[in-house]
Amino acid sequence: RCEPGHWRIAMGPTERELFTVIAGRCRVHDSNGGSETVGPGEGLCIPPGFEGSFEVLQTLTKTYMICEQRRPKTNPAQACAWRGLFPGLLLFSGAVRPVGQTR
Repeated sequence: RCEPGHWRIAMGPTERELFTVIAGRCRVHDSNGGSETVGPGEGLCIPPGFEGSFEVLQTLTKTYMICEQRRPKTNPAQACAWRGLFPGLLLFSGAVRPVGQTR
């Protein structure tokens, strides 16, 4: 459980995070100025090498998985099974969609 706040995050070159919000609301900001806001029932995949910040807007409860790829893949699309495009964030609520795509 996280209280409201804002801090920097950086994924290593071989690690990624997938999380689903149970309660509350958060926003992930990328280093290019883009952001995705996620609420109950929605989730986000943060890809390898991501740099940006994590902002908790409302007290947050989430489930998450952080995994590390031990052997590099030659095809970036295979590196994160939750993604259709690479690199970038991915927001999902029922169906998976790339960041920036209209809901």
